[in-house]
Amino acid sequence: MQVDLISKITPKEIGYNLFLALIYILVGKFGLSFASVNPSTSAVWPPTGLAIAVIILFGCRLWPGVLIGAFFTNLLTTGFIGSSLFIALGNTLEALLGGFLINRYASGKNVFDRVESATIFMIVAGLIAPAISATVGALTLIMVHLANWSEFGLIWLNWWLGDMGGAVLLAPLIILWFEQPKFSLTRRRFFELFCALLFIIVATQIAFGGAVPFIPTNYPITFIIIPPLLWVATRFRRRETATMIFITVILCINGSLRGHGVFAGLSPDQSLPLLQSFLVVSAISVFMLSITLTERGEANNKLFLKEKYFSALIEKNQDAITVIDEDSTVLYASPSAEALFSSSPRRLLGSLNFDFFHPDDQLTLINELANLRQKPGESFEKEARIKDNPWRYVEAVFTNFLHEPSISAFVVNYRDVTEQKKLDLKKGEFGAFISQELRRPLSAIERYSSSILTGKKQLPTLEHGYLKQINTENQNMIKLVENLMKMSRIGLGTLETHLQDLSVKSALEEALKNVNQLITGKRVKIERIYKNPDLMTNNDRGLVISIISTFLALVLNRVRARGTLSLKLMKQKERALLKISVRPKLPKKINKLISQNHEEAELFVVKALAAYIGVTVMDELEKAGGGVTLVI
Repeated sequence: MQVDLISKITPKEIGYNLFLALIYILVGKFGLSFASVNPSTSAVWPPTGLAIAVIILFGCRLWPGVLIGAFFTNLLTTGFIGSSLFIALGNTLEALLGGFLINRYASGKNVFDRVESATIFMIVAGLIAPAISATVGALTLIMVHLANWSEFGLIWLNWWLGDMGGAVLLAPLIILWFEQPKFSLTRRRFFELFCALLFIIVATQIAFGGAVPFIPTNYPITFIIIPPLLWVATRFRRRETATMIFITVILCINGSLRGHGVFAGLSPDQSLPLLQSFLVVSAISVFMLSITLTERGEANNKLFLKEKYFSALIEKNQDAITVIDEDSTVLYASPSAEALFSSSPRRLLGSLNFDFFHPDDQLTLINELANLRQKPGESFEKEARIKDNPWRYVEAVFTNFLHEPSISAFVVNYRDVTEQKKLDLKKGEFGAFISQELRRPLSAIERYSSSILTGKKQLPTLEHGYLKQINTENQNMIKLVENLMKMSRIGLGTLETHLQDLSVKSALEEALKNVNQLITGKRVKIERIYKNPDLMTNNDRGLVISIISTFLALVLNRVRARGTLSLKLMKQKERALLKISVRPKLPKKINKLISQNHEEAELFVVKALAAYIGVTVMDELEKAGGGVTLVI
């Protein structure tokens, strides 16, 4: 944080500093009206609070105003230029140190928003900064022979307590009214505050005003000023509390100096420190209570608004939510749970959460929840069936909040996916039907074209080439339809897989036989780099070979004639890593054209089949520049 103290002051800032100096002098003369031990020391020194508040609100650029105001205030009191200058320097250092530290470490003008920052203010502005002014001021008075060394301790104490009182009484008042100048109380609240003010006036007149004839002047009943201040602190905000504290302190000091109150019967060197200590401690205690209550009230209000917001979200959310304890007993059910569980949220309370699930799903969910207990903050998602006629499908997400003291339970979110399951089933059935219907004419075309190509009659070269191209494209379509049928079975849940221990190398060699026609047609050379030829996997042999064959065909479409097909087989974390690449590749424009026009559907289907059996496609064809990497 940079502090600009000596750069060029603008005319506008000169005006501000002169105005501050004038206000400082007026407030200072008001403070010196309470002086008793020494003309330069007062029971409360309001200019300290004014200077610190101004530095906090407007920054250190107004320090000349503090210096000028303090100098002329003391000059008008003592008549000595030298002593007035040194005292003014002490007052200026006090304000600069207090304002700088509070702006740096206690949120500046928001210092009274939190108890922590207000405590820093009380320590810095109420204890540390006044000690500087008191030390400089007391030494100056002694050096210019306005006081004796025997009086140093008493002058220093009164000076320190007076500046402390000014800081903790006036600075909060100025800052809070500056930040919130609008008086926004309702009539009822204003009347209550007015009654509290009357109560304060009556209490201070009884304790320090000699208003009751039958009560002795120095009778110890000063504590009666505390209840009306507590009334204001508990019923109003910080600004009103600071105002009433300031009024109370002024009335108490005025009465005490006129010879009333418990401290009036003592000598000045005893009564003034005791009065200052009593008022400052009372003021700090009441004001800190007000800050604590206001902060707590604001926190409760924010919490209430958040609760109201989240309650509205939960009530309007179509997904059901339940909160269950470690024994799976329902502690809370959202309103939307009624539609899902066919029971009101109130009736769901106390029931066992897993009683609503299909018997075949209960054991899996119980085991998953048992594992989740050991993982605070984590979740697991499961599709399950819930009791209904017929059974309904839901996606249930269990989240462990046992470690959160405010929740200490599992939160379960349910989403009804029954209609989505029905739609997926219909899609699968339709896909299977369409695939089957497409298979028939394609098979017929394959039979007829193959019989013509292998027949005895010799076809002209051009017709033979066209027919061969038709046969090749037809075989590709048959392969795509077969994969579509497999996709449909995945959607229907009827695709059967036969798991067995399978050599990845043998599956790769079998796949190479399936694309042999492409290899020989382009006269492609095969480069085999088998770093781990004995790698095994437990999977469906037919599907693994089909997936590898499809990717081999797709990659071979991207190699130039007489190119090289590179096959690298290695181990990666207990799995087989197969890298398929070609060189030299076709130009990028042709590569992109192939990908856009011919392969999207085939790629989509084969990747879905690969994911279904746990084969990971790490590098796609375009990203790999004509190659692909499979983890089997």
